[in-house]
Amino acid sequence: MAPQPTRMRYNDPTVTLYGQVYTDFFFGRPNYGASPSTDAIEHAIILALDEPICVEGDGQRYDGNYESIAEDYIDRVQIATRDVDALPQLRGHGVKLKGRLWHAHTGHHHTGVLMSVEDVPTVIDDRNAFPDKYLVSSGSGFLLGDGGLIGTAAHIIEDVDYVSVTRGLYRQRASVVAIDPSVDLAILKIEPRGPIADVIRIREKKVRPTRSWMPPRLGERVYAFGFPLRADLPHSLNMTEGRISSEVGIERHQFQISAAIQPGNSGGPVFDEYGNLIGVAVSSLEPAQTLNFCVQGWHFESFCCKFGVRLAGNELCETKLQPTILAEAALHFCVEVEGWSDCTAS
Repeated sequence: MAPQPTRMRYNDPTVTLYGQVYTDFFFGRPNYGASPSTDAIEHAIILALDEPICVEGDGQRYDGNYESIAEDYIDRVQIATRDVDALPQLRGHGVKLKGRLWHAHTGHHHTGVLMSVEDVPTVIDDRNAFPDKYLVSSGSGFLLGDGGLIGTAAHIIEDVDYVSVTRGLYRQRASVVAIDPSVDLAILKIEPRGPIADVIRIREKKVRPTRSWMPPRLGERVYAFGFPLRADLPHSLNMTEGRISSEVGIERHQFQISAAIQPGNSGGPVFDEYGNLIGVAVSSLEPAQTLNFCVQGWHFESFCCKFGVRLAGNELCETKLQPTILAEAALHFCVEVEGWSDCTAS
């Protein structure tokens, strides 16, 4: 049974929320109403919540009046703060925020509920998971559907001393269940406790089936997900689209795609048009943008079976998915994988 969202009330000055800060880009008017004829890029500050909440009571309207409004399920809120430069600098980090909740009454807002923040945010994320260690590698991964297991690429964690998994709404140390450098695949395990364990279970239900019944076909449309260029980009999921450009790769168990793969994409999932996991991104040849290689889905399933890992949701999907629907699901089960060492990378 899924956990019930925590109940909160509008206009309560003691509300405390935990989550990850990120910024979205919208065409809007930052000084709403001041210059109706001028549109500009707006950086809305969003807090993605560790746990969903429901909010009830009187939500303040934009004209100062009140009306009774209930929101049964909120998993992110837009932040309003006088210190507009502080929170964007924390994007990709987990924070603790205290403030008041208000209802969003206009299209200018980007979530159903707003939070006005006065206090300085407290950073609580896993950038301190190994406080005396050094981050030496990073890549992508994805939940396998049961028991906190995660698939990724072996080369991300091959020569590291510690591993962590991050996806904004949860930050966990991870252990290595299986690794095979010869095929560049690995399986990790996290053991979340408390409320976050319920969050993980809910997200594991979003996992898509693995396509093992049919090999990749030349010309098929595919979608790759991951967290590329961590040093330069915010910690938000990246999606690229392309075609299967060759049914074989550098190795027999690989295939080639034209969907862009940059450093940091390794270990991320690749899906067909039906939302089936068709492969795992592992490498690309520079500087060619279209020479990107993935381990085939059937081989990934074989690798999992070899180590006693059962993949969940392995049913045939025959209905094409809109890319936005697939992306929404991927937001739940894709993760960042981080390798740490006792010394800096040479």
